[in-house]
Amino acid sequence: MGWPDTESFRLQPRQSVGFYGDSITHWYGGPERPDHPLGLGYCAMFGRMLTRIYQDFGLLIHDRGISGNRISHLLERFDRDVVPLKPNWISLLVGINDTASETNPGTPTADFERDYRALLERIKGQAQVVMMTPFFLSVPGGSRKLTADLSEKIDVVTALADTYADVFIPLHQYVAELGKQIDPALLVPDGVHPSQMGHGLIADH
Repeated sequence: MGWPDTESFRLQPRQSVGFYGDSITHWYGGPERPDHPLGLGYCAMFGRMLTRIYQDFGLLIHDRGISGNRISHLLERFDRDVVPLKPNWISLLVGINDTASETNPGTPTADFERDYRALLERIKGQAQVVMMTPFFLSVPGGSRKLTADLSEKIDVVTALADTYADVFIPLHQYVAELGKQIDPALLVPDGVHPSQMGHGLIADH
């Protein structure tokens, strides 16, 4: 699903853009950080791109990621943290904390799908939705996520995107391709959280 070149998919003056997710989105940002509310990662980098390109639009850009969040947390805090922003666009990146590892069972895939669908139903008709898949790279000494469980979570996001997403970005494919060209430890040092270079490449993508 590409980015349609139609009038309805073009940013308009004074529109609100919300980035919603976990620590990868938060990355030292949020309303509790007035010095850098968009954080230091892809959200801030992409936000700066938007405000530079559309400098006369007065866009309202918000980082509403919280470290450690799973899809159940996003569903639970949606009315409190997102609805008041009245976003025209919502970017969703969640799922890696729901993915099982060797020491954590994660979220059962059926529950992940149920809660993700419920969140999308809450958003439906209120904002245009950009959905991104979770990603992971295996690096020495990094997180030990179970790739089979991650594949299940990616399949859920991909299937839901067919129904709910205005724009779908298979971020796992992009990061995997980058990992073939660049040392994965330089992109995602712990396998989960991007480096500054990794955040920059995600923002560019």
